[in-house]
Amino acid sequence: MKAELERAALLVKASSLKEKRLLEETETKLKGKKEELEIQAALPVNEAKIKILSEYEDHTSKASSRTSNRDGMNSYVASHKVEDLLVNSSQIVLSSSKRDKYRTI
Repeated sequence: MKAELERAALLVKASSLKEKRLLEETETKLKGKKEELEIQAALPVNEAKIKILSEYEDHTSKASSRTSNRDGMNSYVASHKVEDLLVNSSQIVLSSSKRDKYRTI
């Protein structure tokens, strides 16, 4: 009788261990997927920054070729416009990627 009780307890324990392993495996897969999504969300942000910076460089090189007489205030304003564009574009891309993330779930 005692051996039967021990056997039953061991069977329950084995079943619990199998279930625990499956949960841990699922958790690991979900963590990996989450990391991939974070990277995928960061890529468009960086691409937008690169695009804005290259457009700004094109614009400033054209403007400097037209006029070499640029005062400090103009360059200050121009540099802050680019920073504002970068911040705004990052927020727009991040908000759209979050919205897309919830659509796919």
